[in-house]
Amino acid sequence: MRVNHLIIGCEDVVKSQWFYSNILGFPLENTFIDTGTGKEGVVLVDKTVDLELLLVPFNYERLPSPQHIAFEVEDDRFHRILKNAENSKLDIRSLPPLDCEIKGVGTTIVRGKKFERFYLLDPSRVNIEIMRLC
Repeated sequence: MRVNHLIIGCEDVVKSQWFYSNILGFPLENTFIDTGTGKEGVVLVDKTVDLELLLVPFNYERLPSPQHIAFEVEDDRFHRILKNAENSKLDIRSLPPLDCEIKGVGTTIVRGKKFERFYLLDPSRVNIEIMRLC
């Protein structure tokens, strides 16, 4: 089993598209009209990992949606995303709490495996975790 696609609710599709394209590296595939909201959303597809992100405009009351996404990436992408985030002056946290004062990269053990990780907030306050196997 694998994840085929994620629907990510966002307050501003343009800002969210910039984040997911320029920070995480998901290129724009196309646009669509969301059946639930009647508003235009965007489809971003990373063909290297065969994952599709659908960014859908939601009302503020429905955000963040989802609350947390963890992307496990290879070493080179981990460092590329970290550099993109640093160059964009994003807040890079080593722990999940939004008010975490410990900045930079941290480590964790998940199901017996050690990972390096860091956290970013997307423009709609979705907590994004970037992790790589140590």
